Amino acid sequence: MGFPGSGFLHLPCHSSFLAYQREKEDLLSFINSLLRHTWYLTEDLIPLVLFDDQLSLQTRTLIAQRIAQLSSGWVEIRKPTLPSISQKSELVDFVGERSTLLFDLLKTPLDFLSKPDWNEQPEYVTLGTALKNLSPINDSCERALGLVTRLNTKITRDEDSFQELIQVVEAHQRKYGNKTKKDLKQFY
Repeated sequence: MGFPGSGFLHLPCHSSFLAYQREKEDLLSFINSLLRHTWYLTEDLIPLVLFDDQLSLQTRTLIAQRIAQLSSGWVEIRKPTLPSISQKSELVDFVGERSTLLFDLLKTPLDFLSKPDWNEQPEYVTLGTALKNLSPINDSCERALGLVTRLNTKITRDEDSFQELIQVVEAHQRKYGNKTKKDLKQFY
């Protein structure tokens, strides 16, 4: 401890305060970032957490049980409603009537979710495999934009040549149907 009246001049106390301030700033930054990305927690997307092995089985089971209680049926395709988040919010709180959309679109009945071993059922395995093979739209768009940028700046600056090059690339993609990095590596 420092001398009386030294306050923050006492180094261990000061460094602890600075560490606390950094942690607080990091936490606030994380919270602000989360609040800008609430669309991950919409009723439409929350069923995807059922396939996240990093999330506890207990939490995923609560979500599965809540979804199993919903009635499957016609759900209007529309822009999702962003959820409100509070300090007491839990993932299961974001399940709603639109949480059946994934199952409806993939023609998968909800009844397997109410079974004790729901995460070992064939329906779960099939859905999980299908979802793991999906490529997020952002990745595809970024790859396409990156390709166009590289073609435009490094290979040619002439518009006619650029358009011909894009047609060659599109023809190659149609012929070989390369959709993943693994597919592309077979050419190397």
